[in-house]
Amino acid sequence: MRPSRVHSVVLISKIHRPTLRALAYGTSGDLAYVIGGYGAADDQPDFGKFVLVLRRGADGRWLIAADIDNANALPAASSGAQATAAR
Repeated sequence: MRPSRVHSVVLISKIHRPTLRALAYGTSGDLAYVIGGYGAADDQPDFGKFVLVLRRGADGRWLIAADIDNANALPAASSGAQATAAR
Protein backbone atom coordinates (compact mmCIF):
# COMPACT_ATOMS: atom_id res chain seq x y z
CA MET A 1 0.00 0.00 0.00
CA ARG A 2 1.38 3.41 -0.98
CA PRO A 3 1.36 6.03 1.83
CA SER A 4 -0.87 9.04 1.35
CA ARG A 5 0.54 12.53 0.87
CA VAL A 6 -0.41 13.38 4.46
CA HIS A 7 1.59 10.44 5.79
CA SER A 8 4.52 11.43 3.56
CA VAL A 9 4.51 15.01 4.87
CA VAL A 10 4.40 13.79 8.48
CA LEU A 11 7.26 11.36 7.84
CA ILE A 12 9.37 14.01 6.09
CA SER A 13 8.75 16.54 8.87
CA LYS A 14 9.84 14.02 11.51
CA ILE A 15 13.03 13.13 9.63
CA HIS A 16 14.09 16.56 8.36
CA ARG A 17 12.67 18.98 10.96
CA PRO A 18 11.94 21.72 8.41
CA THR A 19 12.63 25.38 9.11
CA LEU A 20 9.53 27.59 8.92
CA ARG A 21 9.82 31.10 7.51
CA ALA A 22 6.98 33.62 7.91
CA LEU A 23 6.52 35.80 4.80
CA ALA A 24 3.40 37.65 5.97
CA TYR A 25 1.21 37.71 9.05
CA GLY A 26 -1.55 39.74 10.61
CA THR A 27 -4.26 39.87 13.24
CA SER A 28 -7.80 41.17 13.48
CA GLY A 29 -9.58 40.71 16.79
CA ASP A 30 -9.42 37.06 17.80
CA LEU A 31 -8.18 35.82 14.39
CA ALA A 32 -4.66 35.78 12.98
CA TYR A 33 -2.90 34.35 9.95
CA VAL A 34 0.63 33.36 8.96
CA ILE A 35 1.72 32.79 5.35
CA GLY A 36 5.13 31.27 4.87
CA GLY A 37 7.53 28.79 3.40
CA TYR A 38 9.41 25.83 4.80
CA GLY A 39 12.68 24.23 3.90
CA ALA A 40 15.62 22.23 5.19
CA ALA A 41 17.53 25.24 6.58
CA ASP A 42 17.50 29.05 6.59
CA ASP A 43 20.26 29.24 3.98
CA GLN A 44 18.55 26.85 1.52
CA PRO A 45 15.56 27.37 -0.80
CA ASP A 46 12.09 26.61 0.53
CA PHE A 47 10.62 23.28 -0.62
CA GLY A 48 7.05 24.11 0.36
CA LYS A 49 4.61 26.73 1.58
CA PHE A 50 1.91 27.01 4.24
CA VAL A 51 -0.96 29.11 5.56
CA LEU A 52 -2.05 29.01 9.19
CA VAL A 53 -5.20 30.58 10.58
CA LEU A 54 -5.23 30.99 14.36
CA ARG A 55 -8.05 31.80 16.76
CA ARG A 56 -7.53 33.21 20.25
CA GLY A 57 -9.17 30.97 22.83
CA ALA A 58 -11.09 32.11 25.90
CA ASP A 59 -7.87 31.65 27.94
CA GLY A 60 -5.94 34.01 25.62
CA ARG A 61 -3.85 31.29 23.94
CA TRP A 62 -3.62 31.26 20.13
CA LEU A 63 -4.76 27.92 18.70
CA ILE A 64 -4.58 26.67 15.12
CA ALA A 65 -8.02 26.89 13.50
CA ALA A 66 -6.92 25.91 9.97
CA ASP A 67 -3.67 24.76 8.40
CA ILE A 68 -2.76 24.03 4.80
CA ASP A 69 0.60 23.28 3.22
CA ASN A 70 1.94 21.93 -0.03
CA ALA A 71 5.27 21.15 -1.61
CA ASN A 72 6.75 23.24 -4.38
CA ALA A 73 6.84 21.69 -7.84
CA LEU A 74 9.87 19.54 -8.54
CA PRO A 75 12.33 21.04 -11.02
CA ALA A 76 11.97 19.77 -14.58
CA ALA A 77 14.38 16.98 -15.45
CA SER A 78 17.11 17.79 -17.95
CA SER A 79 16.89 16.17 -21.38
CA GLY A 80 19.88 13.95 -20.47
CA ALA A 81 18.11 12.66 -17.39
CA GLN A 82 14.95 11.99 -19.42
CA ALA A 83 16.93 10.02 -22.02
CA THR A 84 18.58 7.94 -19.26
CA ALA A 85 15.22 7.23 -17.62
CA ALA A 86 13.72 6.15 -20.95
CA ARG A 87 16.31 3.36 -21.42
